[in-house]
Amino acid sequence: MSYNQPTSSGKPPKNKKLSIYNAVMAILLVPLMGATITLGVLSGVRLNQARDLTAQTKQITAQTKATQTTNWCSSVRADNRADMGEIYNEYRTATDERRQAIDAECPNKVAIANLVSTYTAEDVFKFDQTCSLNDNKTAAHCTGSIEVLADKKPALSVYPSVSVTLVFTVTYDTAATQVGHTEPNAYTFAVPREGKADFEFDTAYDEKWGSYYKLYPNAFYPDE
Repeated sequence: MSYNQPTSSGKPPKNKKLSIYNAVMAILLVPLMGATITLGVLSGVRLNQARDLTAQTKQITAQTKATQTTNWCSSVRADNRADMGEIYNEYRTATDERRQAIDAECPNKVAIANLVSTYTAEDVFKFDQTCSLNDNKTAAHCTGSIEVLADKKPALSVYPSVSVTLVFTVTYDTAATQVGHTEPNAYTFAVPREGKADFEFDTAYDEKWGSYYKLYPNAFYPDE
């Protein structure tokens, strides 16, 4: 009896253990690849969120700075004359960036704040006046003139007029050591661009306030 050798197909027999290993690895790789893709997507989302947050923060910061600039400009007005020193100091001590923003938005307000905080009305005007009492001594009739001093005219002539407020004070002695009465807003009028104006007004008076008076410009504000 003869025996025939088995023919070879040219392919090695499959290793069952290796096939099982490959299958297991394939099963494990699927969720791992999914997790990798998910992490990549999440990283992209977070990066976009971070960029959006940065952009929003910059926008809010810019809006805040713009509001601060507008608020400063709005604070420079006649009814804030008493606080103008503090207002101008806020500008003077601000950062370069903020001062530049204010200069760009309201340069005229900066100039006014500087003038009003630096000079008193008596520093700016030459003032002449006289007052007389009525017959029953219940009112004082005051007249006079006011003129912008020569060295202040260049700064004030850029405005159409300058509002001036006069104070009327009554005292018991010529040295004004004892003040009987003060009218802080006795009269307010406008000095035109030319720099000179006359005034005339009446104000209340009482003998018990004293026998001496003083009338003088106490405040000024350029009209815009």
